[in-house]
Amino acid sequence: MTRIRGRVLAGSVALIAAFAPAACSSGDGDSSSGATIGSDSLPQTKLTTLKVGWSYQDMTLDPATFYGSVGFATMGALYEGLVAYAPRSGEIVPQLATKWKVSPDGLTYTFTLREGATFHDGTPVDAEAFRYSFQRFIDVKGAPSYMLGDVAKFQTPDPKTFVIELKKPNNALLDYLASYVGPKAMSPTLLKANAGRDNGQTFLVKNDAGSGPYVLSDVVIDKGLTLKAAPKYWGEKPKIPQIQVSVVPDITDQVLRLRNGDLDLIDSQVPPNLAQQLRKDGNLSVTAYASVVKPTVWIKDSGIFRDKATREALIQAVDRSVIAKGAFGAEATPSKSLIPITMVGGDITSDDPGYDPSKLKSIVGGLGSIQPIVVGYRDSLARDALAAQLIQTQLQAAGLNATVRGYGPEFYGFAADTSKAPDLMVLGINSDANTPAAWLKAYFATGGSLTMNGVSTPAGDEALNKAIAATDPAEAKRLYGEAATAYADSAFFFTLADVKSYIYAHKKVGPVPYTAANPFGPYYAEVGEAP
Repeated sequence: MTRIRGRVLAGSVALIAAFAPAACSSGDGDSSSGATIGSDSLPQTKLTTLKVGWSYQDMTLDPATFYGSVGFATMGALYEGLVAYAPRSGEIVPQLATKWKVSPDGLTYTFTLREGATFHDGTPVDAEAFRYSFQRFIDVKGAPSYMLGDVAKFQTPDPKTFVIELKKPNNALLDYLASYVGPKAMSPTLLKANAGRDNGQTFLVKNDAGSGPYVLSDVVIDKGLTLKAAPKYWGEKPKIPQIQVSVVPDITDQVLRLRNGDLDLIDSQVPPNLAQQLRKDGNLSVTAYASVVKPTVWIKDSGIFRDKATREALIQAVDRSVIAKGAFGAEATPSKSLIPITMVGGDITSDDPGYDPSKLKSIVGGLGSIQPIVVGYRDSLARDALAAQLIQTQLQAAGLNATVRGYGPEFYGFAADTSKAPDLMVLGINSDANTPAAWLKAYFATGGSLTMNGVSTPAGDEALNKAIAATDPAEAKRLYGEAATAYADSAFFFTLADVKSYIYAHKKVGPVPYTAANPFGPYYAEVGEAP
């Protein structure tokens, strides 16, 4: 039985065909000739171990609690769900389910499960395993548990049929089931035997209970981990037998190690100056793709920004075209939509106020002496730091005194306690799934887990709730666009650019398929395999 491969959807995610002139070359190994742009033309790999760099380490790979970023590709290698996002596209394709049907009212999803699939412990992947795994996903109450929040009940009419019944329609469900932070099949036998006092959460820090093409063989906290090809995987075996992940916090160090051959692949945020070095290296290949990452700014409802006209003027004083190219690279384009371009509604103009710094100059001139505002950014994200500095420069040119400040993981708490948040927070955010339901709910809706300014936009919330419940795709798209427009019109949020995600690898790695609907990295199961 072979792994299911998906078709690339028209208008979805595409590999970039050309970069800056410095990057164009045949890439014959001479470092002066430039990197190969797009890796699909490379021959199949002969590597037995793929050495990957991470900027930090997610502390758990338990599907019920995992909510990180760098570990997305690893989660997809260890665990599988009913459906998946196909490599190189955002298309939802079969995984452990071979087919499914949705009732006309959008309340009942019936999945037919694959024959012969087993977990790494040898036990079968059946309907009861999905019922157990999905119920555990709810019971543990981890951050991603909201994805099954509309479930009324699960049914297992026979071992190969799994049914999800919803309390109300939710057109994002299939995307949630495909997401790397969505519910996955886990071995009930293994979890029950290692449940401990926390429903297996401690066990899963250094072990896996999945059915994916790789098994977790070793974990050293804050140092890295090792994946090995699962010996009895139900599908096609991975081309590269072992993945060795090392934690390398400094991006400059990652780039140096990649060029020296100590790493084979990195997919961190690389600032433009280092990216140009990599593109000139004839030993490397560069894969770029549109993803669910979108640099966004939150404005806190305090001080001078309690006034909507001031917020609107500030937004118009930011030249997105300068920030797109200066911070996010030659392929980035100024954002005109609050929704990422890979998603439904991402082509609807909802966030395009124009550029006119004179309005902010006029307002600031009449305010007298005011305290400098703080423009914050995540200190581990180099491109976001550049964006914050460019915003600072533009605001100061418009007469508003501004400083910049980097924040660590404490920024996750800004939604709960906005008093600790800066006046503006710049962050290249990613969605839990390739759907505006997940994107808008998390970052812009009232009470969103990552709405970092704590504001409420009732018109946006109303349109969003209607959009999620819509069973007609055209109506859903219209309503998602309406919700995005309402959030942008509040002037508490604005986006900066549509950006590309990048994977930098040695040519010896061969083709590097990517998970287009998730922002961080390669599809390990097919790395090194000719498409």
